Amino acid sequence: MTIGLTLRALRESAGITQAQVGKRMPTPITKQRVGAIEAADDLQHSTVVAYLAAVGHEIQIINSHPGDGVKI
Repeated sequence: MTIGLTLRALRESAGITQAQVGKRMPTPITKQRVGAIEAADDLQHSTVVAYLAAVGHEIQIINSHPGDGVKI
């Protein structure tokens, strides 16, 4: 599953429309742009973070080095 499809699944499970996501983004975007994000397989980190916040999620980055993993 691509990152865009994963984001779409999160939006749908939250019961939020593409238009609502667009309005919740830090800089509002159109539902067409939200659709383009959901169709993408390569997105900037900042876009993913903003989208996740718009659907009520957050991103966590975890360094999984054995023995000393760090959550950022």
